[in-house]
Amino acid sequence: ESMLAKAEALERENSLLKEDLRLFERLYADPGEAGGLRVESVKLSSGQDGRYHYRVMLSFRPTGQMRDFRGRLEYKVLSQRAGRIEDVSALVLAGAELKLEVKNFLRREGGFVLPEGARLKSFEVKVWQGDTLKAQRLAQI
Repeated sequence: ESMLAKAEALERENSLLKEDLRLFERLYADPGEAGGLRVESVKLSSGQDGRYHYRVMLSFRPTGQMRDFRGRLEYKVLSQRAGRIEDVSALVLAGAELKLEVKNFLRREGGFVLPEGARLKSFEVKVWQGDTLKAQRLAQI
């Protein structure tokens, strides 16, 4: 592994740590309500040849009765190709862990590749507990 590759990896890790620190500082300054699950951030970065990497940060504030949150993630991904909007969520789901157990914080990362000629229109994360939608957030594209 070259020194340049190591330096780039360290820069990415440093960026992720800074992002986490900003999140924790914000949560400390605004404790919010107990028992709430939130999608704190959804980051999406694009690479070459229609490749995308996503990073989702969830937070949960326990209550006396509820010490952790159990539910599932849902990813909704829309692309546009040849003038048509297509739901390509299955590309993200192939290998993504959908079950959740959040005690305080949870980060989920993954990637997907869009079909050739497709352009990403939207990337949304939803968190369900049973049939109840608990939180959702749309990524900035």
